[in-house]
Amino acid sequence: MEKGEKSRLVEISRWMNILRWFILIILLSLGATVVFLAGPRTFLGLVVLMVTPLSLLAVYYFFRRMTNLIILKSRESLLLNEVAAGIISHRDPNSTINLVMETATELLKADSGSLSLVDGTGKYLEVVCPIGLGEISPIDRKKEIGQGISGRVTEEGLEMLIPSPEEKEWLRKEMKRDNIKSALCVPLKVEEKTIGVISLNRGKPKKPFTKEELRTLKIFANQVSLAIENVRLYQKTQKRIAEISALFEMSQSLLRCSTVLEAVGILENFLGRLIDYEISLLVYISPKGGIRPFLRSRAPVAGPTLQEVLEMGREAFVRLTGKVWEGRVKPKRYTLEEPLRDEVSGEIRSYIDSPVVISDQTVGLLSLYSTQQDRFDESTSMILATISNQLSQAMYKIRSLKDLETSYRETIASLAAVVDARDPHTRGHSERVSNYATKIAERKGLSSDEVRIVREAALLHDIGKIGIRDSVLLKPATLTKEEMEEVKRHPFLSASILKPLKSLNQLIPAIYHHHERYDGNGYVENLTGKDIPLEARILAIADAFDAMLSHRPYKKALSLREAVQELERNAGSQFDPELVRVFLECLEEERGPETRL
Repeated sequence: MEKGEKSRLVEISRWMNILRWFILIILLSLGATVVFLAGPRTFLGLVVLMVTPLSLLAVYYFFRRMTNLIILKSRESLLLNEVAAGIISHRDPNSTINLVMETATELLKADSGSLSLVDGTGKYLEVVCPIGLGEISPIDRKKEIGQGISGRVTEEGLEMLIPSPEEKEWLRKEMKRDNIKSALCVPLKVEEKTIGVISLNRGKPKKPFTKEELRTLKIFANQVSLAIENVRLYQKTQKRIAEISALFEMSQSLLRCSTVLEAVGILENFLGRLIDYEISLLVYISPKGGIRPFLRSRAPVAGPTLQEVLEMGREAFVRLTGKVWEGRVKPKRYTLEEPLRDEVSGEIRSYIDSPVVISDQTVGLLSLYSTQQDRFDESTSMILATISNQLSQAMYKIRSLKDLETSYRETIASLAAVVDARDPHTRGHSERVSNYATKIAERKGLSSDEVRIVREAALLHDIGKIGIRDSVLLKPATLTKEEMEEVKRHPFLSASILKPLKSLNQLIPAIYHHHERYDGNGYVENLTGKDIPLEARILAIADAFDAMLSHRPYKKALSLREAVQELERNAGSQFDPELVRVFLECLEEERGPETRL
């Protein structure tokens, strides 16, 4: 209660007490006058002498009761105004509930009380705001509707006033256990639907609650019911806005994916923001027919539980698609010996799934699991269906891109073969360069992904020559300066051809710079030393070495030993000296002493 309101209430009480004593003095004075005038010796005087004090006392107590009622009403009005103001200012239901409970307990002089709400399942009543009850056990905090005083009031939707435990036989144990002499319990209703209850208790030696106090508590119940419903509607709206925003963001992110693994990562991130669960399982059928399960756990879960999830996912997948998921999938972190798998029961209590469909064909199943009972509801189902639909669109795009990339790769490989075939002297050149470059990369200790980049870049390093005129490319004599400048454009043309294909973009640096020289006198950008990408430095050695061993109309092929000498001579100027050393070690292991100088 605000300080000003308390002062006002104290002032009212003070003046009512003064008025009460003033009227009592007047009544006693009038009584004494009447007795004196009547005379004590007459019969009438005796009657007046007996009746007058009793009448005056009755009038006094009546007036006292009325003044107490006025004070109570003033106090009630002030507190209700305070609650109303608090309800308007609070968006948090817990703050509103705490305010109401503290105010009701203070106004009605209760020893203890609680406010309980029906949970999301509609089956249980959960204490959300206890006052003066001490620590509540989990069993007492959440009970089935119909159990206990609050449970019955929730079930029947009717308030309950209990002056004493003896009047209700079934209440004795509960009242005795909690040392309660009297109790009030009022349902919280919104449009005739009970959403919870508010209860107040008094112990000995306080007086039992009255019907007037029950009426007051009903006023509080009406206010808090509306407040809770308004806050719930506000929070529901905010939650829906957040869900729509997250779903839109997820849709945009998924549509930017180029691989299934990338899509699964985004899916896992947004699932946790939108739905509360412990384990997710996505079973996906690849375009080639292979079945790939993606199992994710958001919290530490026992191995048997994860195995149970896999088994449940397998069964649901088979029912949905008619395809048999062969092979037992073992989570990397959790292994369980074969004999124990059927002996250990899992902990899954809630399950929900949604199919992933592309062009009317089911290509996957997205499932969520929880160790809590009744975790998922209709709202969860709608969100999961939306997510599955977005995932379906992303998978369709990924498949389309993959088909397009496969076709593009095949086209480029064919073009590379055509480039080599245009000149009988360069037939097989790209294959041989790829072989040399791969050996250098592996010997250097590059990662498998880096080795793959070197190998593929070598196969496509001259793809840009498709844009060079035959009269220049196939010229049997030394090129003029202008013709040489045209040939020097082929790294740029290669990059332009590969750029539209996202999956091949990582090959571009090696291809674009494979004619740079270690001393900076190469092309396209005159890079020097370590500024030249490592893959390009490897490719430069492999390309030059194969060219040395190949016959051209304008030059003879070098012998292996001569080519090795040329590499040694240009190490540090044209080539990376460390990579030359690595390549020569590879050659010596493969071809023996003939490579030695």
